[in-house]
Amino acid sequence: PIPDLGFLSNLVHFFVDDNRLTSLPTFPGNVATGIPPKMEILRLHLNRLSGRVEDSICNLQMLTGLSLFSNELSGTLPGCLATLEDLETVYLDANFFEGDLDPIFCPIEDGQTIEADCFNKVQCSCCTACCDSPENECLARTASPTLSPSDLTATPTAASMQTQQPTLAPTALPVEISSASPSAYPVESASDVPLTLTPSEAPSSRYSAVREVLLQVSDAGTLADPLSPQSKTLDWLVQEDEAQVSPAEELVLIQRYVVALLFFCNGRSKLVVQV
Repeated sequence: PIPDLGFLSNLVHFFVDDNRLTSLPTFPGNVATGIPPKMEILRLHLNRLSGRVEDSICNLQMLTGLSLFSNELSGTLPGCLATLEDLETVYLDANFFEGDLDPIFCPIEDGQTIEADCFNKVQCSCCTACCDSPENECLARTASPTLSPSDLTATPTAASMQTQQPTLAPTALPVEISSASPSAYPVESASDVPLTLTPSEAPSSRYSAVREVLLQVSDAGTLADPLSPQSKTLDWLVQEDEAQVSPAEELVLIQRYVVALLFFCNGRSKLVVQV
């Protein structure tokens, strides 16, 4: 449980999210116990909190942010939350709350964010996002994805990360790698002879194996375009890179690809390795 913090009278931010807390703190009543009454931001999400949110939470009259998502809280929310005039962000999703939130939060003002399980579990016509969608995502009332402000968001789940397909696009930013000491990374040579290797000129078996690894970070179209930086980097790895990293060493190969790609994206034409 959260200990009594009432003696910390000037405490205004309390962040204990992503722990294993099982019981809600005591909110201030007639005496200063539990959470100090000057509290402005209270983050209790991603814990194992259960039970009901009591009316005493409304004694936190200076509260601007309340984050309770991803717990096991239940029941109806105190109607007195409507009296917290400074409350701007409220995250209630992934709990077992029930009832109608409209009398508490609606209508909302510009800049306010209210997220709850308002597709099925609770009623909330003014919530900025409902999070109990079939995809288990927080969707805006217009059914478009929404992101929570960074100070109250959870870490992305493994499932969501698997759906992201990273790609590398050409960049115009200059990149400098010092060649003062021996390095295993590619550096620019003095030669201005353009690299014009095509997939057909590279050893077919190694080319296919390296390409298969690079498809994890670049799309097939750019790797197949002989004029693209991605294709030139692939050819360099297959044909000219003295390290000849094995495709079995996927992480090392991808790291080497990224560094070399930065050179080609900046219009460089020829790479050598300084050993």
